[in-house]
Amino acid sequence: ILLSLYFYFHAIMRLVRTYIFAKGEPESAIRADVISLFTVTPLTVLLVYYYGIEGAAFSSVLYYVVMAAVIIPRVYLKEFKQPAISWLQSVLTVMLLVCFTYVPAGYIAYAYYADNAFFLLLFYITASFAYGFCAINVIGEGLQKVLVNYVPILRIFIFNRYLG
Repeated sequence: ILLSLYFYFHAIMRLVRTYIFAKGEPESAIRADVISLFTVTPLTVLLVYYYGIEGAAFSSVLYYVVMAAVIIPRVYLKEFKQPAISWLQSVLTVMLLVCFTYVPAGYIAYAYYADNAFFLLLFYITASFAYGFCAINVIGEGLQKVLVNYVPILRIFIFNRYLG
């Protein structure tokens, strides 16, 4: 789970940092780096000391969370004229979907079928379908239309919001 959070936040923040540097406005990125230097670095030392490699993994996620907390609100207000809570809602939606699909499937698969690769794969595929079904019903109507234009069969998985 930590690795997937790391990849998600790393990808998002890399794009955002590239964008703000390309615009010639690196102030918020520099501010995030300074805050991370004085908050995340001491915590990293403690986390690695007490928890080893898991502490290092958590520290890398923490670095990007701090960076997102500093940079995202400014970028959202300035560029999109929206509060940062809209970004946070989308992130929390994705995390909740993961928690309600992949986590139970993984727990059941490892608890009862840890030695059987077929069942592990089956539970992963089932969770992926459940995640996809939920995700297509929580995304915006515009993105639903685009997806249905490219993959028309998806129309049968969408509840009442977009039927056209």
